[in-house]
Amino acid sequence: MKGLAILLLALGLGCRGADGPMGPPGESGPGTRLVLTTTIWSGGGAAMALPTTVGTNPALPPAMSCYLRPPDSTMWRVVADGWGATTTYCGLTFANGTWNVFIFNATPDWIVMFVIVY
Repeated sequence: MKGLAILLLALGLGCRGADGPMGPPGESGPGTRLVLTTTIWSGGGAAMALPTTVGTNPALPPAMSCYLRPPDSTMWRVVADGWGATTTYCGLTFANGTWNVFIFNATPDWIVMFVIVY
């Protein structure tokens, strides 16, 4: 009985019908990707203004992630912590009609990479 079950399972997994027609193309990706890098200032922060093509509506921020690495390394570390008085954090702010990215409490002279999708 056990041998019959294994045989039926093997036959069932090995059977395949004819391929159907190709489906319609999917939607485009999430948008345009912008990657910016800069060096952390001596005070442990950095900020950059984004181009207005990223958007000018303060109610519609772009998607953003940020990464850090020492200047002598190729390994990027994700900055994933939320706001804290002593922890490293990144964010977006809208001022003077444009979006700005920032990082605080980071190690001076490290490299920060901001990845923006809009």
